[in-house]
Amino acid sequence: MEIKGNTLTGILSTLTAIAVAFLGYWGNHKIESLNSDLKQQEIDLLKEKFKEQIAIRKETNLKEYIPKMVSEDKSERNIGRAVIFSLYPNEAVNILTSIEKAITDSSAKDEAKVAKKQAEKLNTEIGEWIIITGGDKTLDAAQYEVNKAKNEGYKQVSIYYRNNYYRTVIGPFGSKDDASLELIEIKHRLNKSAYVVNQNSWCKSSTKENGFIQCE
Repeated sequence: MEIKGNTLTGILSTLTAIAVAFLGYWGNHKIESLNSDLKQQEIDLLKEKFKEQIAIRKETNLKEYIPKMVSEDKSERNIGRAVIFSLYPNEAVNILTSIEKAITDSSAKDEAKVAKKQAEKLNTEIGEWIIITGGDKTLDAAQYEVNKAKNEGYKQVSIYYRNNYYRTVIGPFGSKDDASLELIEIKHRLNKSAYVVNQNSWCKSSTKENGFIQCE
């Protein structure tokens, strides 16, 4: 069958258009993928830097205040415990447990037992930490933000109604440092204005409603 010149030109034009469209799509897809990889690398570097800073600060503090906690001087022990309770309220129990064998003074051992119970109580009172990623006037708008967070891979996402806004919440986390670490990625992926709060302080009492949690 003979293919006329105009027909052949039309076919070639169509094939060229398809090829250009495919290459454009493939190129855009590769660029998007590259940008996504670069973004994740940036986030990972920031998180590693933050973890390193936390570790250095914690090591410095423990080196300074653990010797005080096992000191034979009662005033020194009091100072050591007070600082550790203040800096690491969610970890104080574990820190006290780790130094039990280093305490030799009998009165200090008794103090340590009392301090451990106080630390357990403090951990319960402080509770967990959450990240607020948004606030909306309507439940539907907040549900959109929840779905957005879940599409980014976050599983523990909920809605709290507080101060006339439906707040999108991710968490909880066991410590402020853990929440702050995750906040780095959330600021890049969801909302630059996201922030960390203590759950017990931010929402002192709550009731479950249809689709959200009501803060009293």
